[in-house]
Amino acid sequence: MIHNRYIIFSNLLLILLLIAGFTLIEMNSVQQYYTVVNQQIENNLNRTALTVESDVEGYASVQLAVASSMANDSYVRSWLHKEPYSSTAAIISYLENRCDNFGYDSAFLVSDKTHRFFNQRAFVKELDLNNEYDSWYTKFLNMDDENVVLVNMDEANNYAISLFADCRITDREGNVLGVIGTSMRLDNLWDYYDGVEKEMDQQIFITPLSNAHSVFYSSSGHYIQPSDLAYKLNLDENLIQSATEEGSLTSVGNHRIFIKRLYSVDWAIVVTQRSVSLSESIIAAMRSNSVYVILLSALLVLMSFLGMRRINRRLYQLENIDRMTGIPNQTLFTDQFKSLSSAEFLKPCSFFTLTIDNFESLTEEMGTAYKNAILNIVSEELMKLTEQYGIIGRWETREYIGWLNMSPENAHKLLLRMNLRLSEQDKKLPLHVSIGITDARNKRSLPILAMQAERAMYRSLRNGCGLCTIYDPEIDGIVSIIASD
Repeated sequence: MIHNRYIIFSNLLLILLLIAGFTLIEMNSVQQYYTVVNQQIENNLNRTALTVESDVEGYASVQLAVASSMANDSYVRSWLHKEPYSSTAAIISYLENRCDNFGYDSAFLVSDKTHRFFNQRAFVKELDLNNEYDSWYTKFLNMDDENVVLVNMDEANNYAISLFADCRITDREGNVLGVIGTSMRLDNLWDYYDGVEKEMDQQIFITPLSNAHSVFYSSSGHYIQPSDLAYKLNLDENLIQSATEEGSLTSVGNHRIFIKRLYSVDWAIVVTQRSVSLSESIIAAMRSNSVYVILLSALLVLMSFLGMRRINRRLYQLENIDRMTGIPNQTLFTDQFKSLSSAEFLKPCSFFTLTIDNFESLTEEMGTAYKNAILNIVSEELMKLTEQYGIIGRWETREYIGWLNMSPENAHKLLLRMNLRLSEQDKKLPLHVSIGITDARNKRSLPILAMQAERAMYRSLRNGCGLCTIYDPEIDGIVSIIASD
């Protein structure tokens, strides 16, 4: 067994040397590969950030242009001047027309005189300027800007997260008449970014900076608050707030992060991608040829494993085969019995023990050579019998044990015929064996089966010579069947 371990160790050492040599050869190109891959990652991040910038600014600028044209529309100013006596249906129709023409999800108007809020469907409500949700109106009027683009929940569309373009409406003297604007849901844009993330193996975030106009302080989809983003990426929030229009790269853990500022809306675009470590670079460089090394190593391991397993099994069997008779000893028989499938015990099967009658007296008279001859004769008969029907083992000096794939009654007939053949081997000194049989069906406990079969065998020994007895627990444990002459 020690020799086998040496063979396994030498094979493993050979595999390690093979892998080590291959690794050293491939590492010559690792540095160049590592540089190229990381440069590609940086290019991908920059390209994605530019795409997001173009999308956001495109959405915002077009939407803002539409809202501005509505704010400067003389019809809207005239309607607000006459408010609250203006036709409600007329302004709703106007807003609906703008939604249909430009494909926005909603258009709205707020009168500064009455604080009445209209959208393209109906008069919605009168704003409560003390209400937190309606405070956006006051915040916007307190700003110096004539218009603003921001993210908020659209009340007209089940509070969907939307991009709003709000514009101040003033008369010729600069007096505020109200606020008008449009909104577009961000669902489609988020779905598009989901596809980009999956294709590029990246993460895309849009976050408002500290100076950005905002009334929505939660995170939703790809729109995320700076504090939430800093926590998610384990990033210093100051890096986000100090973003520049040119963009900057940083690394956190095994991720590369690109941060770019959008001055038009004072937002930051953050794109992340997992970077390639040095170890990953080595693996990637080896990947094209490593399959051969892996296959060769696997083949060597498999051959070693199968070879050693077969050798060890053979050695184990040789160590546990009785040298005189060639029959398995107790240890090997026990293993063979355990390896029988459960299905074998669902069919009729039996277990037996067998001992040679008057073995000691015969061997004392005839000597050791005759003793060995008797054992060989009995062993050969048993091996012929169990070669087709079961397994056999040497239990003690003159005792055998076995399992047969047949009912106890059929086993009884088979063993009696064997007993008859043994008795005809030598007419002067007839050879007999005493046998005990028990039903093994639905029983897998070797100690219990051996005990039951031995009880039947000892009953055979007490009742005479060359007898075969079947164990029956219902009739005092034993039922005797005596062999006929």
